[in-house]
Amino acid sequence: MPALAVWTLFVWGGRLRNLAADPDGLVGADRSTLALSALFCLLAVMVTVGFVVRQAAPVTVVLATVTVVVWLIRGADIALGDHSAGFIAVHLALAAVSIGLAALAVRSIRYPVVDG
Repeated sequence: MPALAVWTLFVWGGRLRNLAADPDGLVGADRSTLALSALFCLLAVMVTVGFVVRQAAPVTVVLATVTVVVWLIRGADIALGDHSAGFIAVHLALAAVSIGLAALAVRSIRYPVVDG
């Protein structure tokens, strides 16, 4: 199973788990937070299924692109926001690993060679 998909399920599945564990989490959470977390989990599952049936390239590119865009925006927002140093460090580490795995995932895609 691709590392990006596993990591994505770990990070965003963990976000959903944390929301569900909080008595006010799912009720009080911003719908965009739930939607974003669910989208990432869905894309990760789609990459995994695509990997099994050898059709993962298109959805891997989508997951990688969404990962980079979201983490660049969230990373800047978190780093510039009113958060503790520990919170910022953890989330910037999550961002760095996510972006790195996204780059590796796209780089590792093998496209078929077509003879003209």
